[in-house]
Amino acid sequence: MRFILARGTAFVTTQEAIMGIDTERDIEANLQIGPTDNGMVRLFIEAEGGIEIPMDFTPDEAVEIAEEIMAAAHRAGKGAKPKR
Repeated sequence: MRFILARGTAFVTTQEAIMGIDTERDIEANLQIGPTDNGMVRLFIEAEGGIEIPMDFTPDEAVEIAEEIMAAAHRAGKGAKPKR
């Protein structure tokens, strides 16, 4: 799988990777979030097979992403189906 990074967005270029947000995959990955020396906020994703994806955002972009994550968490919590 090949990734192309453009302004903090990772674009996957394989046909296999076309999937929706609800498509579950059994891929293990680690996510690290922190500031860089250049005043950016980095999301660093490390996945199986040695894949590393650094994504840098301005502080304003990072706040916007955090707000989107919080909104999605609230929506998911309200509409979550109990697991059996």
